[in-house]
Amino acid sequence: MMVLWGENLSRVKTRQVLLCCVLSSIIGGLISIVVTWLPRMGGRGIAIALPIVSAAFFVAVKRCLEQSEKPVIDVRPPIKLPVRIVVTSVFFGCCFGLMRGLFSSEYFVSHHPDTVMNMLAFVAAGLIVLVTAVIFKLDFRRLTYQIALPLMALGFIFLTVSGMQGWAMPVHNLGFQHFYIILWTLWAYLGIRKDIPASWMFACGMLFLQIGQIVGSQLGHLFTSQWPSHEALSTLSLLTLFSILIMALFFLGSKDFQMGFSLIKPGIKQQNPCEYGQADLLLCCTAIGRTNGLSDREIEVLSLLAQRYNRPQICELLVISDETVKTHIKHIYQKLSIHTREDLVDRVNRELELVKSDDFLDSI
Repeated sequence: MMVLWGENLSRVKTRQVLLCCVLSSIIGGLISIVVTWLPRMGGRGIAIALPIVSAAFFVAVKRCLEQSEKPVIDVRPPIKLPVRIVVTSVFFGCCFGLMRGLFSSEYFVSHHPDTVMNMLAFVAAGLIVLVTAVIFKLDFRRLTYQIALPLMALGFIFLTVSGMQGWAMPVHNLGFQHFYIILWTLWAYLGIRKDIPASWMFACGMLFLQIGQIVGSQLGHLFTSQWPSHEALSTLSLLTLFSILIMALFFLGSKDFQMGFSLIKPGIKQQNPCEYGQADLLLCCTAIGRTNGLSDREIEVLSLLAQRYNRPQICELLVISDETVKTHIKHIYQKLSIHTREDLVDRVNRELELVKSDDFLDSI
């Protein structure tokens, strides 16, 4: 069911996917909190009814999409699995499963957070994504490495702190659910960007995410049954933190990642990412600016220069003085080690060819 929902969500832009995931997370979390206060039979009745209601909504959405003008691209799934999606899904699923496995053991019985606290973390994750992606307009890279990863790591740190162990699971859950929403948006984006069936992208992501959770959960159970001591737990937490750091370096150190989907801001309105043109030009200029220390305003000037705008036009578009434009251009030339407008255009064109190349798309 979730794969089918993902396939339909991938037909809209990243902002709509993000808002849908955020709102469903908030509403679903609040409903789950209410259900916990109902009698047992009432909760079971709702649990039975929800899949039926979800299926009915899916059929209605499916009919609306079939009547829309946007065609569905019928292409075969690739033979190769999306390696980065697989590695990311397995790793973060394993981290979350490990935390769940630890807290479901007798060792943490006195610190186990109740269902309401976990659901509140689920709701809070949706609110954080809404604020960071839509209001502050952060890109995929910042949403992952400045919010999701620190929260997940903080959960393992709390495991080793006396008196804070009860907060370990909710905080880690907060980071994981935040990352889970971002993953859905990323899968939808890549499904469009690479002309890969969205059902294949979501199926791979969901499959390996669940495999990671199963493996991590079993490791957590095994660990607490074999080494139920605070020292052993501290060692496990440090190893997990080290693994999260290595995973971050693995992606951040890749030029493909720096020049790829990580620069997309899923919370803002943008044109269809499968259409090459200005979107790719802005992506290249942003990547060049990030890797060379340009400010946000200098990146804006860089993109306008690459589009052959002159200084008066840039002044008018950005509502800044001519002297300010001159200063920005001077800084851009210095940071990029270029001397003329033609050098700048050549630099952007080289990066643009990289983004459009099949090898670059396959590397993602």
